[in-house]
Amino acid sequence: MSSLLPCLLDGDCFFRCDSDSPDVGILFELGVTYIRNSTGERGDLSCGWAFLKLFDESGALIPLRTQELVVHGGTPYEGVVDTYGMSSKRGGSTGVLHQMLMSRKLPKLIVKLRSPNTRTREQLSLLPDTILGCVSTVPLLVLYRQLLADTLLLDRVTMQNADLICSSVLATFPEVLDHSDLMDAFRKSWVESENNLKRSDKKDVAVLKKLFEKGRRCAEEAV
Repeated sequence: MSSLLPCLLDGDCFFRCDSDSPDVGILFELGVTYIRNSTGERGDLSCGWAFLKLFDESGALIPLRTQELVVHGGTPYEGVVDTYGMSSKRGGSTGVLHQMLMSRKLPKLIVKLRSPNTRTREQLSLLPDTILGCVSTVPLLVLYRQLLADTLLLDRVTMQNADLICSSVLATFPEVLDHSDLMDAFRKSWVESENNLKRSDKKDVAVLKKLFEKGRRCAEEAV
């Protein structure tokens, strides 16, 4: 299953939001994680940020095409840091030609916007109103929501029953989702098992739920 791209390297993401605010957008923050060899200390450093506003001045959705976003220095909390101005003050030519050449060297983030296909759109409609994630995890998120709904609504003796629910699958999946290595192991197990299913079983929710539980256990055993 080497064709599966790890979650950390997969740039195919989805964004679902029910807000009608004209200021809604996506904030991209570029960073690196470091480990000090001498002390083993871990930390994160911001390498810049960019903001993609999803609505134009008239309130219409921006065109679904490739967007070029200028990467600003510093962090989003510091506002816009003029890295170009800082580099110009250090010396060197400041002529028009030099400025044109420098503007081409400014870091940019390329973001391609597209509309999801029909199947993905149907799956996204089953997810929370506001959520951001990796497209490859959408089928697993949908099954988790279905398992959660069944446990809360169908598997109770009565709707007034308030007993604690003991389910290792429901309890641990959010943690698996937060750890990319566990999620990669889960996806690998899921894809391998799904490929061995009959066409009719791939549409059987009961079969898929059992497959989900098996994949979650395999993810734990792989670590």
